[in-house]
Amino acid sequence: MLQKEYKKIKALVMFSGGLDSSLAIRILQEQDIEVEAFHYTGAFHTDQFDEYNSSAKRFADNFGVKLSTFKIGDDFVDVLRNPRYGYGSNMNPCIDCRIYTLKKAKAYMEKIDAAFIATGEVLGQRPMSQRKDTLKLVGKHSGLDRLLLRPLSAKLLEPTIPEEKGWVDREGLFDISGRSRKAQIALAEKYGIKDYPNPAGGCLLTDPQFSARVRDLVKHDSLTMDEIEFLKVGRHFRLSKDTKVIVGRNEDDNAQILQLVKKNNIILRLKDMPGPVTILRGRPTEKEIELAGAITARYSKARTHNLVRISFFTVDAEKRKDFLFKDKRDEGIFSVPPVHDEDIIKYMI
Repeated sequence: MLQKEYKKIKALVMFSGGLDSSLAIRILQEQDIEVEAFHYTGAFHTDQFDEYNSSAKRFADNFGVKLSTFKIGDDFVDVLRNPRYGYGSNMNPCIDCRIYTLKKAKAYMEKIDAAFIATGEVLGQRPMSQRKDTLKLVGKHSGLDRLLLRPLSAKLLEPTIPEEKGWVDREGLFDISGRSRKAQIALAEKYGIKDYPNPAGGCLLTDPQFSARVRDLVKHDSLTMDEIEFLKVGRHFRLSKDTKVIVGRNEDDNAQILQLVKKNNIILRLKDMPGPVTILRGRPTEKEIELAGAITARYSKARTHNLVRISFFTVDAEKRKDFLFKDKRDEGIFSVPPVHDEDIIKYMI
């Protein structure tokens, strides 16, 4: 008589590549559960995902699990603009973001026929999004409800469907809470997990300066994912409701700015010496073009000169890559004095 083939329960684990989500994977693997890792990234992450070189990829390979990735899309803009559950200390809508990402994970869970989703969340580790009431709220509004398991803190929370159905042994789960990492470090030693990254604020929306730039986009009704990409580089200045200036800080910034530039942006550079690359975005007036030139001069070695020659041209989308690698014929040249420090402050974002 042929024995019926045993089919493992499959779980999808929200996986950052950090210690807590790594432990969630190992805890489930210890219970003979098939695991697939789900990693999301996007404009707000300090470390952009590289499928060949990232902690998430490295640890997924070490654990022998498939890693699937999801990039935060344009639909997140509405979440960021008007989060139902508000912001944290900066522009971080942590609860709404968690609901958003878990909804995406739920759709993928159903696609791959996984039975439930697990996370590395720890009760009380984060004051806004990891309280007992918010963990329950996130489960409910993500549509997962009791199909959402937090293995590190499960014994402190109500039993979930995976536990009730016997897919997961509750006794093999944990009762970790708070911000101390001692229990997780001890578990890492038990499971042989090494070289994991230190916990850090990997979301740019928790950064005060980046948040100020996002807030400026919201205020001027220009919040889009395209605009958000520009926020990561350069110095930012608001000249008017419709006009912004971005000035490169160094060679890397200059290169990134040129990669991000869009049709009808104006590029400004010093005519006679090396200096920053500047993008003027929006619908600038002639005076605003001159002011952008003066700001460009201020952040160059010509900042003490009486007059500085500035060259500029408008980007043509059809030939966008030409100026990345070749000289571009100047559309115009003008001379301006570098803007004074006391005058530039009112434009800074």
